[in-house]
Formats: sequence, structure tokens, C-alpha cells
Amino acid sequence: MGLAKDIAKVTVNGIEIGAAWTPPYQVDITKALKKGENTLDIKVVNTWVNRLQGDALLPVEKRITSTHLRVDQGAGLEPSGLLGPVKIDLVNY
Repeated sequence: MGLAKDIAKVTVNGIEIGAAWTPPYQVDITKALKKGENTLDIKVVNTWVNRLQGDALLPVEKRITSTHLRVDQGAGLEPSGLLGPVKIDLVNY
């Protein structure tokens, strides 16, 4: 099973299907499929910690986030994106 960190938004053939942010990280794409070639688009939102880490490297006037939380710059970035296999399963109902 794959993993999405943090949220994966799925679009098939230009139709927004939904989002996956918890196990088993699955969405039903049936309604958007067509015969022949299909286009699958998956956009993954980065983790909040990584956003804060990135902003901390910028001058204050160029930062996007504003929070009282601080992150440990020495800890490095958290894993983010599609981690593991992405697969399409055929389910017969």
C-alpha cells in the first residue's frame, strides 16, 4: 500500500474526484473514466512543518506563513509527496 503525505487531491480527465489523507489512501475514480486513454492527475499538499521550515529560510518580509509555532531547523524536512506505489485496482461490484 502506498502513502500520501499530507493530502492527495485526485483528478481524472479534468474531473475532481476527491482527496485522500488517511489510510487506505484510496478514491473511487469510476465516474470519471472513459474508454480509451485517460488522464490521472494527483496533487499532493506538503506538510505544515515543511512549509514552516521553508519560510524560516526566507527574509521575514517574504514569508508566507505566520504562526507562533517554531520548528527545529536541524531536524530537516519531513517526508512529503506520494510515498510508495500508486496503483489502479479493478473492483468488480
